[in-house]
Amino acid sequence: MPSIDLDTIKYPPVNPSLILSVSDAPYNESAHAFQTQILYVEKYSLEKYLSAEEPPAPPTPHHRITRFHLFTHELILGGDEKTLGFGLSGGDGTAENTTGGSGGEIVLCVEDGMIDKKGLEKFKLDVSGGTGFSPTPVPGKDTGADGGNGGNGGHIQIFLGQTGEEQGQPIKKIAKFINDLHAIMVEGKGKDWKWPDSFKDDEKFMTTLKELVTLSKEKDVTEVHEIDWKSTDDAFKGELSAFNKALGKMHKAFQPPEVTDEEDDRLALLEKSAVWKRGKYGHGARGDKEDGKNGKDGRDGMVFSKWLTVKKILDSSACLAHPGQCQMLLDKANVLYFLGTPKSTAKSRSILTGLEKRLVFLGGDQDNICDSSIADAYESAEKRLFIHATDPVSDDKDPDWKKKQNEEPAAVRQLRAIRDEASRVRKQIDSGFDFYGPDGDIIPNLAFETYENSLKDFIEHAAAMENSYRDYQEASNDADKKKTALVSASNATAQRRSTNEYYYKNALAVVEENSTKIEYLTAPLDKARKSLEGEVDTVQKLIQDAFNVSLKDAVSAIGQVLFTPSKAMPIMAGMQMMDLYEDASTKIENDLGEKLKKSYVIKKIKKITKPTLEGLYDQYSTSDDGKVTLKEGDTTKLAVAEEDLDSLIDSIADKLENGDAAAKTAKERFEKYISLIKERNNAVVQYNSALTLMRKSEKDRNTIDATETGISEQLSDLKTENPMLVLFMKRLYTDALTDTQLMFNRAQKALDFEFLTNFNAFANLSDYSSSHSSAALLESAKVELLKQHLTLKNARRPRQPFTNVKYPLSKLDVGGLMPGSTGNIKLMVNIARKTGDPFEGKADVRLTKVRFFAEGATTKSKQLNVTLTHEATETIYDEHGAAYRFSHPKQIVAFSYNTETMAVGDSDGTIGEQHGKDGYSLVGPFTSWWIDIHESNNKGLGGDIKNAWFEFDGEARPVVAS
Repeated sequence: MPSIDLDTIKYPPVNPSLILSVSDAPYNESAHAFQTQILYVEKYSLEKYLSAEEPPAPPTPHHRITRFHLFTHELILGGDEKTLGFGLSGGDGTAENTTGGSGGEIVLCVEDGMIDKKGLEKFKLDVSGGTGFSPTPVPGKDTGADGGNGGNGGHIQIFLGQTGEEQGQPIKKIAKFINDLHAIMVEGKGKDWKWPDSFKDDEKFMTTLKELVTLSKEKDVTEVHEIDWKSTDDAFKGELSAFNKALGKMHKAFQPPEVTDEEDDRLALLEKSAVWKRGKYGHGARGDKEDGKNGKDGRDGMVFSKWLTVKKILDSSACLAHPGQCQMLLDKANVLYFLGTPKSTAKSRSILTGLEKRLVFLGGDQDNICDSSIADAYESAEKRLFIHATDPVSDDKDPDWKKKQNEEPAAVRQLRAIRDEASRVRKQIDSGFDFYGPDGDIIPNLAFETYENSLKDFIEHAAAMENSYRDYQEASNDADKKKTALVSASNATAQRRSTNEYYYKNALAVVEENSTKIEYLTAPLDKARKSLEGEVDTVQKLIQDAFNVSLKDAVSAIGQVLFTPSKAMPIMAGMQMMDLYEDASTKIENDLGEKLKKSYVIKKIKKITKPTLEGLYDQYSTSDDGKVTLKEGDTTKLAVAEEDLDSLIDSIADKLENGDAAAKTAKERFEKYISLIKERNNAVVQYNSALTLMRKSEKDRNTIDATETGISEQLSDLKTENPMLVLFMKRLYTDALTDTQLMFNRAQKALDFEFLTNFNAFANLSDYSSSHSSAALLESAKVELLKQHLTLKNARRPRQPFTNVKYPLSKLDVGGLMPGSTGNIKLMVNIARKTGDPFEGKADVRLTKVRFFAEGATTKSKQLNVTLTHEATETIYDEHGAAYRFSHPKQIVAFSYNTETMAVGDSDGTIGEQHGKDGYSLVGPFTSWWIDIHESNNKGLGGDIKNAWFEFDGEARPVVAS
């Protein structure tokens, strides 16, 4: 059975009047034989001249199309024909209908203005009116018949994209702010304002200046021009002439580029191609006594050619983007994003960026375009474009009631929602995370076999949705079958809602967990920093001479660094969270209705261009936030590849290790501080990424509500082949595919964690296409996944068990096992692989039990109850020493022992079953461990702890010599 084409929708299926397509393959004239009135396609190929002559007036039963609208990103002209183009000229008058036909309406919108010039030289758009009928003289007739009137010329609108319009929204906004400031300056000059006091007192001036300074930090802006003002105060530091000079530089930098001669030539050729002349009159026939009267010429038509600028779009009477096609592009980008390969992710981002640019005329979130010409166009074209509207009902007889209520047309609201979602998905890509957001790098707790058993059910569900969608498409002439298929599939919206809630709650759990982690890391970080600063003076010269930076300054800079994998550096550097910063304290709440903390949201990330200790400190000290405390998260962060930072940290540690006894003490405290910083860093990044996914899920929830409401209200009224219903059916089907792909994602991650690999079942399927996904292809991917699992399992023997591996705590950590103000003991210990550690000679180490003993600790019951937490990020080393870093949900384990005999008590610290027999993956030891000893279940907690250690049971492989 052929796979379903998800890239094209036609309405109606036979002789369609509307075609929506997002296919990578160019759409061409043979596909619609010039019967289609309106096309929204990404690419259009033309190799001939297509003409559909309009009949003379009045219309006949054979009346053909009167309009042809083509909206495309790229127009491809080719072939050997002498003339290319489209003709909707009026037909000449006939004896039955003497008046010539009027020319039709052609709208041509091409976003990519670099159309082949040779093709344009033979391009033609013809909407000329037809010639009036000239009757033949009839012998013996006294009065000759009158000639017919000429037909009116038609209308042509041409829109062509230009390079300057590729500027993003931030640049357009900053250009507006600059112009607004200039206007206020001119006004102030007329009022004899004094610099700087009069300007500081003007609310409008200060508001505009503040907005400009804030926007000047965006990546899109800084790539064009670096603005020296880091705050509004900086703008007033010099004289008025200095301010004017700076404003002049900005004005020059942020004005749209001039139209190039090459672009101008193309628009001129398109204008030249247009023919809209009136039809000539028909001559009256001669009569024996009196000649017939000549007809009258028709009226000339009109042609408008415009650049695709925001202003021209808003003033347009043509609907330049269709919500249905834009939604299809968004769906396609999401599928490509899911695939996760560098190529598919780059393609997804390209689609999303193009979609944002296409919809830039909508303005910002607070803008409203209900008073624009294009809003009127969308309002009047809803039926023609088959746009499903669920507008509020009004008893007001005034046709302009929507405008008076500041209500945008349904199509505009839909486009705005699509633009917002495209922006969120692109930002998620730019943040360095995959399709599943904060879950992307998190390995699930369950073992591969557990997910393997679930894949069958998910693939069967996808197959059922595929059959419903196929039945719906193929039953083009059977409304009852279509409705049956629609009702069957619409029942699946419950699962769609459930999946969205799963994403939301997952992300919320990540936000809450990391918010808690950031909070409880504050005290240990302060303590560790003070402990380290106490040793700074003893090693000041040693570090200063080696790195040209003091240890104190290095510690300050490292505290504001985000560590990212090197592959994510280019996109992490561009990640901006301004919208999250505004939303976090006002819109997002947890299940208890509590506002989520705004203080942990990253405002801006700045890439470190010189990964040396001196370079790190230089960029830290010149950041616009100045000196920041460890408790602050709402600040600019410095992004550096983790391996680069680790190298810098190791170089400091090595220098301290080779020093005297004081330097060695400083080294131990420095490493303790760094391990805490890394924990907090991971928490901050995961917090922000999860917040991004929450916002996306929140918007998706609104989309689901609107879709369900609109479809249920009008299901019985709408024609069942309506393209918006087709889109609804398509969305249900693609959601079923996405749910199944989520299960694949979990299974693949579990496989990676178990066998230290990086496998993508979809990447191995050469025919996998975002346009033709199918349940059969998912079944093929499942076979690939099972084959890979079997191959890996057969390639090596099971890990071998070990018991009672003892890992002693350092003196510094033992010293930290002191009850705090609450009477509880809380300490984080980082276990890292190093020469001489107790796991030397072991590889792929996994744990089944973890215990903790504190020699000298006492309680009234003579039993010490300890809670041990395996943190979210760990490193596992294979037989050849290669390191694999994973994140997963934290593991919390209870352990107890007798403080006198050191015998294990009620809880033996079980963290997993050997070989994962309980269905869960086994974690490793190389991570951060939290030790919690609460006074509430350790009455009389006290004693003098002199020694402490971890003890591990588990399984491992032997190291292989390289």
